[in-house]
Amino acid sequence: MADKEISLERQDPAEDARQADKSKTDDAKAPLLIEFFITVSVTIVVAVFLIVAGISLVTGASLLDFVFRTGISTLVLGWLLVTTIRQISNAMRSGGTAKPPEESTESPMPVSSEVQ
Repeated sequence: MADKEISLERQDPAEDARQADKSKTDDAKAPLLIEFFITVSVTIVVAVFLIVAGISLVTGASLLDFVFRTGISTLVLGWLLVTTIRQISNAMRSGGTAKPPEESTESPMPVSSEVQ
């Protein structure tokens, strides 16, 4: 008799929608060029941070100088690289849909044979 029981459990439609959205976002990946530039940018920022920190420690800079030097160099370089990556991703997103200016079929200057 237990084998013939009917399950009355229903799944919430909102739960189905959440699972569908989750599967869509999990599959989305950035293009290879953008991922490459992000990886290179992070590597550059970390390398610059370590170089500035090392130089500050070797020269015997105070803690305040150390924080200012590393913080400002990291922020400025990071801002420049984020701006560069944003420009690249915007250019890739547009996909070259910008139309070149159309050339006029009429010549703006009359040809010498036309002038009388």
